[in-house]
Amino acid sequence: MVDLVTKIEVIQNETLLISYLSKVGLENITAFLIGFSSVAEKANLTQDQVDTVKKTLLAVELKQLQSRFSTYAEQEWKVLFENHFKVLIQYFNQTLLQLLPINISCASYQAIVKGFSLGFNTLNNATKRDIYNYFIKIYLANRASSGEVACDTVSYDSWLTLNFGKFTIEATYEELSIFNKNLTKLDNAATLTPTNLADFTITADLINNATLTTITINKVKQFRSLIELSEYVVKLQSYVCSNSSSPSDTTLCASSGILQNSNKSAIFLAVSEVLMKYWNSSSQQEWLENFRIIVNMFSLEMTELTISQLPKDITCDTAKGIISSMNSSFGLFTSNIQKAAYQYLLGYHKKNQMDCDKAGDLQLFITTYFEASSALISPGDLISLIPSEKLSTKLNSLEPQDLVYYLQPETNKNVTLWSTILSHYSNISKLGKVWDLLNIKMVESSLFEIVFKIVWPTFVSSSGSIDDSEIYDWFNVRFNSAIKFITLEQLNITTVINANCTFYQALVQTLSRHYGDYSNKTQQDIYNVLKMYLQSGDKPKCYREGNDSWMYDNLNVYLTYCSAGDLMSFSNETMLQQFSVDNKTLNLIKTLTLQEDLKVYYAQLLTTQDPNLPLTIIPQNILCYAIANLNIGNIAGNEALTTLSLLKTCNYSSSATEDINAVSSLLSSLPVITSNDITSLGPLAVGLPTSTILENINGSILVQSISALSSVSGWSVTQASAIVSKIINSKYEITAENLKHLGSLVIGLSSSNISTLNSTNILQLAADSKFTTYMEQAPVTLKQRFVMKIIQGTYIKTIFETVPANLASEIPASNLLISSFNISLINQMKWTPSQAQVFFKTVLTQVTDYSTLSSNILQGFTCGAAHDLNDDQFVSLIKSMTGKSVSLESSQLNCLAKRLTKNGAPTDYSSYPSDVLLYIGPYTEPSVCQDYFTRVGKANINLLAQGSGIALLNSARTCLKIESADTITKANLQILGNLVCDLTDQEIIKSDSFILEALKSCSSFTDLQKQAILQKLTTTYGASSSWTVSTMKQIGSLSSILDSSTFNLINKDVKRQFLPGFLTSMKMKYKTVFTTVLKQLKARSSTRAAADCEELTTDLIAKQRDYIVVTYTATQLDACLSNVTLRDNLDTLGSLAFYDDQLNVLKKKLDTVYPTSLAEEYLIQLGNIAPMYSIQEISRWSITQVDTLAALLNSASWNTNDSKIDALVKQYLSTPNVTFDGTSLTILAPYICGLNETLIGQIPYIVFRKSSQPLDITLCTQSKKDLLFSKMKAAYSSSQKTLSCSNAYYQIMKTVIGGAKSEDIQCFATAYPDMDLSTFTGLNPAEVKMITAENIKDLLGNNFVDLNTISSSAVIQAWLSVNTQVEINKLGLNVTSGVTETMPNGFIVFNPVTQTSGVSSHSFVYLLYLCALTTILNVNVFFL
Repeated sequence: MVDLVTKIEVIQNETLLISYLSKVGLENITAFLIGFSSVAEKANLTQDQVDTVKKTLLAVELKQLQSRFSTYAEQEWKVLFENHFKVLIQYFNQTLLQLLPINISCASYQAIVKGFSLGFNTLNNATKRDIYNYFIKIYLANRASSGEVACDTVSYDSWLTLNFGKFTIEATYEELSIFNKNLTKLDNAATLTPTNLADFTITADLINNATLTTITINKVKQFRSLIELSEYVVKLQSYVCSNSSSPSDTTLCASSGILQNSNKSAIFLAVSEVLMKYWNSSSQQEWLENFRIIVNMFSLEMTELTISQLPKDITCDTAKGIISSMNSSFGLFTSNIQKAAYQYLLGYHKKNQMDCDKAGDLQLFITTYFEASSALISPGDLISLIPSEKLSTKLNSLEPQDLVYYLQPETNKNVTLWSTILSHYSNISKLGKVWDLLNIKMVESSLFEIVFKIVWPTFVSSSGSIDDSEIYDWFNVRFNSAIKFITLEQLNITTVINANCTFYQALVQTLSRHYGDYSNKTQQDIYNVLKMYLQSGDKPKCYREGNDSWMYDNLNVYLTYCSAGDLMSFSNETMLQQFSVDNKTLNLIKTLTLQEDLKVYYAQLLTTQDPNLPLTIIPQNILCYAIANLNIGNIAGNEALTTLSLLKTCNYSSSATEDINAVSSLLSSLPVITSNDITSLGPLAVGLPTSTILENINGSILVQSISALSSVSGWSVTQASAIVSKIINSKYEITAENLKHLGSLVIGLSSSNISTLNSTNILQLAADSKFTTYMEQAPVTLKQRFVMKIIQGTYIKTIFETVPANLASEIPASNLLISSFNISLINQMKWTPSQAQVFFKTVLTQVTDYSTLSSNILQGFTCGAAHDLNDDQFVSLIKSMTGKSVSLESSQLNCLAKRLTKNGAPTDYSSYPSDVLLYIGPYTEPSVCQDYFTRVGKANINLLAQGSGIALLNSARTCLKIESADTITKANLQILGNLVCDLTDQEIIKSDSFILEALKSCSSFTDLQKQAILQKLTTTYGASSSWTVSTMKQIGSLSSILDSSTFNLINKDVKRQFLPGFLTSMKMKYKTVFTTVLKQLKARSSTRAAADCEELTTDLIAKQRDYIVVTYTATQLDACLSNVTLRDNLDTLGSLAFYDDQLNVLKKKLDTVYPTSLAEEYLIQLGNIAPMYSIQEISRWSITQVDTLAALLNSASWNTNDSKIDALVKQYLSTPNVTFDGTSLTILAPYICGLNETLIGQIPYIVFRKSSQPLDITLCTQSKKDLLFSKMKAAYSSSQKTLSCSNAYYQIMKTVIGGAKSEDIQCFATAYPDMDLSTFTGLNPAEVKMITAENIKDLLGNNFVDLNTISSSAVIQAWLSVNTQVEINKLGLNVTSGVTETMPNGFIVFNPVTQTSGVSSHSFVYLLYLCALTTILNVNVFFL
């Protein structure tokens, strides 16, 4: 069947189509249509063809049923239209509608209408109109003719629904009025009730009749009371909310669709107008009820205007009622309406100043009076809502979760508002919960920063009121992510500085966890605050008895920024020592990069507290500084190797002798040392004891290790000598290239090694800057021999090009006697003052711009050399020394000052060096004196003659207006500078504490000054019994003034750690002071028992050094120093300043170790022990090298005229093929007086020309002086004609001038040498007798004016004894001649008489004067 009706020919043949479709039964319509649709799609039927089939089917079925319609009841119609015809409704037309009966019951009719309504949405407009016009309208008109209401129902709305369904829109008001006569009441106001008007409102909306709607709305506006409005809206609500389970179901009511939107808005406006009109004339409750119903129905029609028209003069109850009415509808409002409603409420409560909050509960108030609109409360609104005076009270009534809700962290970013709210939320416990809640909501780091900044002050100020566990919760949990935002401004506040210890320590730990989050600047800022905290109050602050983790708890990783001085300011040193060994702190320090001074200080604390600490627990960065004071003497073998491996990273400088020496004991404990060990040691190899090198290391191992050893800096000569000798003895060839490979070991070469090199090799080495840099550090013998070899292979005029600039000091004076120099070359060379003095005059003849001269040349200044300069040139020369650190001796300064001031002191004093100002002042004018003394204070006052410093100081006192009773301020002390060295004891006591720092530059003190300094030290640092190592370091060089009783009071461990380094420093800088300190220290130990001593080990010797001198008596040395330890440490022990009794003990022990004789390699280690040997013992020594002779002489404290020196030299000369040469004379120069005349006589003249060191003949006998002068004169006889008693010749001969003959002295006078007085007094008095007064004037030059100061000297006395008063008067000496003169004729001699009585001596002088004057006047008249 389906296939047949889809054929085109069937569809186009109506008769055939009807015949086929008539066979489809009513119950099969749905199945047929399903099958038809499928087949039609496959047959590609058009929509018109499909519609033709379906329309024909509907017509066929209606015609077949028509005869049975009269029997149909409501149910049959329902089934027919809702089931069978359901999909064919759209095909009804006028013709087919007329097939439906109109004489059926209302129920049957309504069933058909419902069926049509179900298919309403499938109908086109024409079909809708047809159904209404040709079925509904006809049926209802027929029914209305018999009554007032066609098919009446229980209500008007149900009547419309049942009888019109969705076709109401097709009906006109007139037609409805015909079908329902009740609608005519709208025109009869007398009978129209508000309820009727509600019905008409619905009808007008349903039929979409604008006129009717307008009439209805106008009627509403005419309501005369809220009662009428109430009846209307209640009835209207019954329609609008008919689909709701409850009229209060706002959502369903507001969106029910009963009223069309346009009509609904108009109705809403009308009822709103009426409602507002009767605000003042109705009860509040009645008005609110109407408002509630209206909002219930018209939520979607609410406008901002409507909200704005709500009454303003309301009560709290009304406000509550209004929001309650809107509450259920609030979600339906647009955002603008919601805001308008919220602003209405906010405005009211702001104006009302929250008077409605009777309970004092902000959240209850908001819940009650804002309900759903509370979601719109912003932080700003919350603040504006609450009166400022109530802000804290109201906000603190909120629970944390409510406060967080109002902060709106997800959307609000207003820092100011958050700050205001959170800063007034002062309950710290609640604030903690707020933070916890915010911590969950905040996703942006910027919010953490904002909240932290706000909360921090409240937390800090409340920290004292919360328990410890909550403080830790704040720091460890709450602030864990936000503490990284902390700033200096947040930390550097009084509440933090004054916080309790729990707060502070929790802060430190949290800041330490986030250390890496901060910039370097912030880390420094944080530390500065921690520093302020710890420096306030008791020290150490926040210390709990028994808890030594103080540094860990209170500084933690911020120790990184702590200086030694800072740490000292936090606690007394005793406590710091205790803290330093804490395991937690030590483990922390292992991870930190500490400041250098703190490393040093921490090491000091550590080792003072426990010098026996296991090395494994000491942090690597501290071990480097602690090793020097740790007891490691018992460490050996593999443990020693492990320790050395740790120390390799220390990067000790070559000057860090204390630390390097500490390594010695570790190295000496190794039984065997391989080349791998040496390579592994790196820079620590410098700690190899000489004895270990000589006895434990094979020469071949050293050869293999040259690369490693040559790069090590800091070798001593004895170490280097031991290494090099073993290397060379292992067949290491001496060539230029091989010597270069020695690197820093070059200083260990012997002079004989250099002697074997040819000129080519020598010049090759001289051109190698690295080699010559190392050579500069070598002993004088090696340097001198090297330079002489260079000179031997060089033409005299080019030696300044070939001799390295840094070795120029070894060029003999004889090579400097040339007529001209390449100034640019010699300017760069390192000259000694005596060398520069030789050629200084020659330089002055070549140079006019003295500012180009180097300090090395300018130090050769002598007045004699500058004699020929005019005044301007002389001034220019002296000024050129300014700013160049030119070191001049007092004799040079004294002379130049006399010439500078011969016409008065120069006015431009600031152009001269400070040392010169010592001699050309003082300048006392108020306008310049302070500047002058500031400059003088920087000068070396040791250059002044005794008493001159005091005179300058007196002038400075006047300038600075310092009275005897005054305290000298720090500012004035800084101006005085080195002049403070002459302050009186009382001035020292009264001075500012800075005086202690200022006095450290002084080289010596009087006894009274020492007492004053000690008093000042006690005032500043407390009793000496309380002094720590740090105290001693602060006292520094002033420790030299301490007497034995003071030393006795200082803690033993403090002295043990401080004094070794201090003594070494004093020994290098101030030998006299060093000796004095030793005496004071030794005074306390002389009575100690022999058994009362610790065994001396290599470790102890390396660390204690000269302190051993005072801690071990001779008896104790004998008892506590083993022979093996002596042998292993001979080099060190020989260098110590032992007293003779102690040295004798060492010598006797050595005799036991070496019973026959000492090998040469050990002789160079003897040092101060050497003078203990007798001449007979010395005669058994093997001194084959000039280097050995030099080591024996230079490393011991010989008296320069000691006969043992003669024995040493003889022993050296006894070596085959050894004779005097320039090198040997160079090292003998200071000791030349120790040689006997026979030995001196054996020195060839030519050797004197090859020595680079001036001879010191001060302690020689006159005969030796004469001999040495004659030798020197003979040495330069070949140059005599050229020199011709020149200034250069004088400078060369000056050191031996004590042996000069009178003719030599007169020769020197002809060159105007400006001889200084000390040289003059060193002349042979017997020879001086034979020179004239003019000779003396010419010799002294500018120094002549000071001649009276030496009038009592042997030289002057000898000269006086042979010269007349006339000659004496020429020199201006205030002395009487020793020679009686015969007076010429005509002279009257007055013999002095002794006064007895009568005329006074004054009258006698007056008469004598009168007689002389008369005689002169008579003579004048005669000649006129």
